[in-house]
Amino acid sequence: MQFDLRKFIATGRQPYHAEFQCDLSAHDYAGARIPQPVTVVFEAETDGDEVRMTLRANASVHGECARCLDPVIREETVDTEWTVKERDLDDPDFDLPLDEKGHLDVDEWLNQEFMFQIPTVLLCSADCAGLCPVCGKKLTVGVEHRVEELADRPVGYCPENAKPFESLAPLPEVVAACTGKSVASKKTQQQYEEMLQSLGAEFYILRQAPIEDIKRTAGPCIAEGIRRLRIGQVERKPGFDGEYGVISLLSPSEIEQLNGQISLFGADVPKKTSKQQSKIQKTTAPAPEETPIVNTSDSLNTEQQQAVSDLQRVVAVIAGPGTGKTKTLVSRIAYLIEEQGVKPEEITAVTFTNQAAAEMRHRLEQRLGGKRAISRMTIGTFHAICLKLLGDVRLISEGEAIEIAEEILQTQHRKESAKQLIQAVSLIKNGASFETAELSEEVYISYCSRLRELGVLDFDDLLLEAQKQTITTQKQFTHLLVDEFQDINDIQYQLVRKWNESGKNLFVIGDPDQSIYGFRGSSGRCFERILLISISFVWFKTIVPLRKFCKQRYP
Repeated sequence: MQFDLRKFIATGRQPYHAEFQCDLSAHDYAGARIPQPVTVVFEAETDGDEVRMTLRANASVHGECARCLDPVIREETVDTEWTVKERDLDDPDFDLPLDEKGHLDVDEWLNQEFMFQIPTVLLCSADCAGLCPVCGKKLTVGVEHRVEELADRPVGYCPENAKPFESLAPLPEVVAACTGKSVASKKTQQQYEEMLQSLGAEFYILRQAPIEDIKRTAGPCIAEGIRRLRIGQVERKPGFDGEYGVISLLSPSEIEQLNGQISLFGADVPKKTSKQQSKIQKTTAPAPEETPIVNTSDSLNTEQQQAVSDLQRVVAVIAGPGTGKTKTLVSRIAYLIEEQGVKPEEITAVTFTNQAAAEMRHRLEQRLGGKRAISRMTIGTFHAICLKLLGDVRLISEGEAIEIAEEILQTQHRKESAKQLIQAVSLIKNGASFETAELSEEVYISYCSRLRELGVLDFDDLLLEAQKQTITTQKQFTHLLVDEFQDINDIQYQLVRKWNESGKNLFVIGDPDQSIYGFRGSSGRCFERILLISISFVWFKTIVPLRKFCKQRYP
């Protein structure tokens, strides 16, 4: 259908309405097709020197699932509106399909709309699309999902020549898991020593010692726990950044039930005392079994101790997974305060998650003597620290950001979703190019201008505005420590440089092989870039021991 748009602008006073059939079967939509004619509704009306046009259509799109290759038929709807002024007709970059005479090809306009509307990948079900079957939202794809995609063998597969293996846990952890006590408690350590003296070596106890012998020595709970460990009846709770995983062998009710068997079979039961006696005991002799064992050396190995006590101007520690990076950083802070006399208000520790910050704060409270001891210390994420530096600023909410993004997209006739726009803006603010973020500079400027008009900042603005702050007089960055250094992006790297300019010490720790945030600009090469920070400093050291604590990576 051809619509004389120029003539309608010049003479049209009455609204125009047309309903017709459009054949799009000759067009290919990334492998999908529209085989049946489409009923189209086209309307136009004048409003001063403008023409407002509306195009509506429904179509059945036929294709195949990109994942399972099953046939897919889905309904797609076009419902779009466009406003045109007479001067637009002479614009060679005008988006609508117009010829030189000002005739609008409505069929081609519809084809273009379906090109935008129909996804390039068709999926037949929520399962294939990676959607939650309950809420319908897109599922977060984790590392395990990626491992399963790459796997070339089924779960449980065992090669013919595979060596047999056993899965064990340290005996003190087994004792703690079977009694409900802490691994570090005196009760657990005492039980562990008694079992070694009575039954033999730890591996023998865990693998070969008769269950009855263990029961006579350590009681029914530990005996049952070791029996379950041998047959694999173990519940493992994974750890997270800065926190080791734990095992569970017996539930509290099972521990209580097994302990109840002691009196059932005639074993000695502790005698009950009078209420008055129990009160006296409680005030004069507290029960010692839950008192944690404090190790003044903090159980650091040689390499960890070297990292903790090194006082070079810049120290970079490259450490692999499970080597105690967070423990080392916490010990470093304690060393500065306890051994070097550094004031807590002169220390800033940067983490990448609120959970990691809370864990670090908890460990320091235990080490240094409570919340009051670290109350003046700065511990938090880049965003939290920047917010504190900026003071009284208003952050935009997610709902407000989506509303602004939708308004800009509609004004500029863009087809992206609001969330796509917000994500692209974030990438650009963190150092990505407009091409990489797949966003036009015009849209980016419009979004940022709207935020300034409202007097609000988004999370990325916190980092950008903090870069403008003068921090030479702020003592909190005298000693700067950064955890998970491999995850910093360009803007965070610039913040580290700025915060460290007038400081006395920079300590960073991480593992380049664990850099997983490349999509937002981070890179494991940051440990090489840190050399740039130390160019003006005489003393710089990268600690790269060859044993358990750190991996050799860079000279």
